[in-house]
Amino acid sequence: MMEEAAIPVSGAGPGQKQEGKTGRKAAASALVEDGPVHYQLIQARSVLNRVKAMMPLSWTINPYRGCRHACVYCFARPTHNYFDLNAGVDFHTRIFVKINAPQVLRAELSRPGWKRESICLGSATDPYQPVERRYRLTRKLLEVLCEKANPLDIITKSHLVLDDLDLLTELNRRTNGQLAVNMSLTTLDEAKARLIDPGAPAPRKRMDALARLSEAGIKTRLFIMPVLPGITDQPDELETLVKTAADIGVTSVSADSLRIARGLEEYYYGFIDKNFPELRPRYNRLYQNGKRSMITEAYKESLRNKMAQLREKYHFPDKRILRSEERFSQTAQAQLELRFEEPAKLQAALEAAEQAATPTGNFPREKQKANNQAKPALSQPKMAARTINLHQASFDFGI
Repeated sequence: MMEEAAIPVSGAGPGQKQEGKTGRKAAASALVEDGPVHYQLIQARSVLNRVKAMMPLSWTINPYRGCRHACVYCFARPTHNYFDLNAGVDFHTRIFVKINAPQVLRAELSRPGWKRESICLGSATDPYQPVERRYRLTRKLLEVLCEKANPLDIITKSHLVLDDLDLLTELNRRTNGQLAVNMSLTTLDEAKARLIDPGAPAPRKRMDALARLSEAGIKTRLFIMPVLPGITDQPDELETLVKTAADIGVTSVSADSLRIARGLEEYYYGFIDKNFPELRPRYNRLYQNGKRSMITEAYKESLRNKMAQLREKYHFPDKRILRSEERFSQTAQAQLELRFEEPAKLQAALEAAEQAATPTGNFPREKQKANNQAKPALSQPKMAARTINLHQASFDFGI
């Protein structure tokens, strides 16, 4: 099922704001060399995405395509290839905003056949990336879900989820506790976090958000995923994460090993070669010189055993109770292939949308041309020459 077609919205783009001036200098410095971030408003034909293999959740919503958190390991990065953009710099500097997502969701949830199945918000890109504070799409989606009293799981890396604590509390009440917020965090080490997810909020802010959500009576889960071999898999580091989660009242913890998605290999291994060159031989062994996307079974078994020990030590539910959550975490990354089962149809839709694209209203033609040509150097091979006009908006809110 195609999630949406990229149909640009005419009119002026959002305003501009310089990065890194609101307490996020370290994160901004890691991204500034990639150039300004551009946001394109698009119309979504549908927002509920059916993922047949995903258990226990079969429906997902992603109000944005691309993500400013810029996680180097993100399995969704190769989805940008279908827009003739790449899985590297383009993914976190060329971001699509599904501006009509709340209205479309209301219509979809109002259909007679809808059975109030649980939905996952943020399965591919973060619903609380910085641009959310400008467009408030996630908040508007939550308003619709509250109206319908629809069960929900949220996956995020951001403390901005607390902006919607009022709606989350109400949705939790209306669904009789069928709301969960899953916070993705792989390390409490600030320096490592700035390397592996340079645009995401600091680890302490994410943990603080989990604590406040737990205090509000909302089910919270810590997703230690993906665990990066040689970088975030030290036993004492994993234990610190689990212990901290226990101390702040998190409901459960899960961990999963890194899957290097098809199309992500060059970007991720480039990151390893630049920042952790001593680990490259180990990655070659664990992923058969880049021929495998999944890590060896021996590594996965070792991680499972370690997490079982930590769950028992810190009194978290054991593996049998967590089974459905672990299936959820293990299959989440596999959505990449499922989402694009019909790439030819998607490509045709993109070409039709491109032909209908009109110049943005707030830039002279000469400036538009210059902006399109000023695309930063890419660490991935360049895609085909076709161009999508994007509104430039060099702003990131302080997180």
